[in-house]
Amino acid sequence: MKKITTLTALAIGLAFGAPNARGEEIDHEVTVGAQYYGIMKDEGRFREDWFQADKFRGGIESLHFDSERFDMNLKALGHDEYKIKSRFKKEDLGYVLLEGQWARRYFDGSNESWDPKLYNLTGAEAIPDNTTTPPGTIDDGFYSSEDFADRGDKNLYADRMDMTLELGLRKPGLPDAAIGWHRWSRFGKELLLRGDRVRNPGVMPELRAVAALSKVDGVSDLFYFDVSGTIDERHTLRARHEAEYYRDSQTSDFPRYKQVGGAGAINQYRTFQDDPKFKSHVSLVSIDSQISEDTLVSGGAMAGYLKNESSREVIRPDQATFGGRNHSIATVTKNLRKNYAGSLGVRKNRVAGIKDLSVIAGARVERIDTDSSTNLLAKGVTPRQSLSSFDENRFLEDLEVRFRGWEKTEATLRVRLEQRNIDQVEWADLGNHEMFDPAHYNSGIQFHDYKAGITHRNEEYGLKLVNRSLPVKLTGGFKYKQKDRNYNVTQDADPRFYPGRIGNLASKTKELALGMSRMFGTRGTAALDYSFRLEDVTSGAANDGRVSDWSIHRVAGNWGGSPSAKAYLMATLIYEKYQLNTPVNITTPASDWAQGTAAYDYQGDFTTGLLNAEYDFTGSLKGSADYQLTDTLGPNGYLFQRGGVGVSYMLSKATTLGLGAELFSFEDHGGSGGQAIHGGYGGFDDYRGYGIKTSYSYRF
Repeated sequence: MKKITTLTALAIGLAFGAPNARGEEIDHEVTVGAQYYGIMKDEGRFREDWFQADKFRGGIESLHFDSERFDMNLKALGHDEYKIKSRFKKEDLGYVLLEGQWARRYFDGSNESWDPKLYNLTGAEAIPDNTTTPPGTIDDGFYSSEDFADRGDKNLYADRMDMTLELGLRKPGLPDAAIGWHRWSRFGKELLLRGDRVRNPGVMPELRAVAALSKVDGVSDLFYFDVSGTIDERHTLRARHEAEYYRDSQTSDFPRYKQVGGAGAINQYRTFQDDPKFKSHVSLVSIDSQISEDTLVSGGAMAGYLKNESSREVIRPDQATFGGRNHSIATVTKNLRKNYAGSLGVRKNRVAGIKDLSVIAGARVERIDTDSSTNLLAKGVTPRQSLSSFDENRFLEDLEVRFRGWEKTEATLRVRLEQRNIDQVEWADLGNHEMFDPAHYNSGIQFHDYKAGITHRNEEYGLKLVNRSLPVKLTGGFKYKQKDRNYNVTQDADPRFYPGRIGNLASKTKELALGMSRMFGTRGTAALDYSFRLEDVTSGAANDGRVSDWSIHRVAGNWGGSPSAKAYLMATLIYEKYQLNTPVNITTPASDWAQGTAAYDYQGDFTTGLLNAEYDFTGSLKGSADYQLTDTLGPNGYLFQRGGVGVSYMLSKATTLGLGAELFSFEDHGGSGGQAIHGGYGGFDDYRGYGIKTSYSYRF
């Protein structure tokens, strides 16, 4: 909090101390405000959805200064959001730019709808507060005895800070130049999608619903230099170099629970200590040349270097007791990547003398060499090593033809092609892995040796038509995409091991988009759009070649305008219907994949509606009202509603007072569809509440 306060105070001090000795015209405005959100039920889900804390929050909503030599924008609200962007300018010399942002991301204790009682977990098995946990773990008593499925999340958040300092040279007769430093940092606690299991053998299926809690503390420093200039007013050259240094520390806890003797208990407890870091260098050069009035040529080159070195330590007690570390694993991964790329493009207007015909063509080539190694050191066993290399050549061609010769109609044809050729080599000693244990994998192959030539062939074709016959505008478009991935395997010690099992893949995608809009004079505009996407993926390793089928229908309509001189209305309605189907070989009757629309499939509808109205009562007094409804169906369905009203009153030409209120509710549909198999129940993430806001603006 001290850093945030210091940053805000510094910004305000700089702003009020901005030079104005020459008496140039200035434009300043400040808005301060306060808000209060009262939440009932799941406060953690509210904080995660709205990216802010509940209860009271206030501060500077906006602070704007603009003068000939200095401008600044500032925002400082509670503990959640701080932004600043300021620039000192000196004519015919340069500038100093300071830009920063501090944002807090909140996490809900769990977004998985499941019933702990079905797994014999009531909360008594929760990890106590830092008393018997393994040394170095980060648990703070997050498990509640009232609701084991949802971690306590009052203090579950991570802060992220971005800051940029840039010095720029803008002197006539010299190239423009800039040198800068950007720092990114993140620290706090995160709750991510990765999780671990709870089990009740013979009664309920295994469920990975206990999310991992991670303590993160990372920072990245990026230094850059940029120079650009124009020659003969037709050729623009630019060069840039970046150097980045990243280091992080991440500690994650994974408790596992299992039914033991009729009551749930911790079966395993794992702690992961990750320390990723890398350094990289990127150099870029580019040129844009106006060869003639109708021809523009662009080209560029890039060279990149990335060296990564990360380590992980895994603590795996053999028993549920926390007294000792019986099984410790440490890994060190090193990765080195070098890449080089070049591109060339041209834009030509009035092709072949046709004034309404233009062509844009471009090509890009890139070479990427990647080598990596991992050393695994497990307590009491032989060290193991794995090696890999990826050597890739990538080519990209792009062509766009645009014709405007038809009356009020424009046609655009685009072709995009990509080819990737990869030589992949993998070697690994699997002696310490479960997959080497015949009890788990039924394999006695210790050394995994894999070599393959992989080719990617991607094609995209598109056609778009636009007709502007006022007051009506019509649009239509169609895209066809095809992606093929083929493996030429020359060595595979165990074909059952991924990626040898996946086989060649092919996907075909068709997209259709139609739209219409109409203007009703000065009263408003209405629009209606429809889009359809169909994608199917096939593989020689899957049942009858099919891997997945995916379809999306989307309809959207909106109207906005002024029915009278004092009123403005806007309405939007969007409906989406999507379905994902994953047919596979039916090997056992109990396979989830064989249950049709089950755990591996997804069906859902998405509907959202927005209404907004504004009215000017007296010129000084203005009012507004808005309403939103979002309803989704499917395994992760929910219903969200929000309505609000607000008024603003201009006390004088320089001051305005604002007041607003809103009501909202979020209803979780968990417990239906695919969630029911885990004992899910509705209302797991429900919340409802109200908000009150007030603001005061002053212009000077």
